[in-house]
Amino acid sequence: MALDLKTTDRPPSTEQQWHLALAQLQSADRAANVLRALVFMAAGAVLIVSFSLLRADAKGPALWGHGGAILLCLIAIHCVVKGFRFQSEQSAERSKLLQAGNYDGYAQYEGVIGTLRSRQSGFWDRCALWAVIAAFAVLLFVKFMVTTAAIHV
Repeated sequence: MALDLKTTDRPPSTEQQWHLALAQLQSADRAANVLRALVFMAAGAVLIVSFSLLRADAKGPALWGHGGAILLCLIAIHCVVKGFRFQSEQSAERSKLLQAGNYDGYAQYEGVIGTLRSRQSGFWDRCALWAVIAAFAVLLFVKFMVTTAAIHV
């Protein structure tokens, strides 16, 4: 069975173009939410591991290292929530403009305000990712140092 992929010489109507743009933006929002969920779960996992490795008799660098990893995980979770909030506000504004049929207002919003909001949302997402990576690195470093100190004692 062959698939017929003939195209027409005329571009889609303006209404169809807006529906395609809306579908693409909704798809991008879903993808961003999935990535945020993954970063959120990674931060939670590192947080749980950090608490489970923290011993009651931990002192000095081990205590500070675990505390730092826990703090970085909490910062990452905060950044994920903040990035999600910016994305949600942007999506709500887009929906209002498109449901009202205000395509000119939508184009203007996407041109100026939407770009700034997207950058803010992306900034918080990148901060969350780097905080999780840093927390994991601190946790590995502390685990390595504690293991090395236990071997040499």
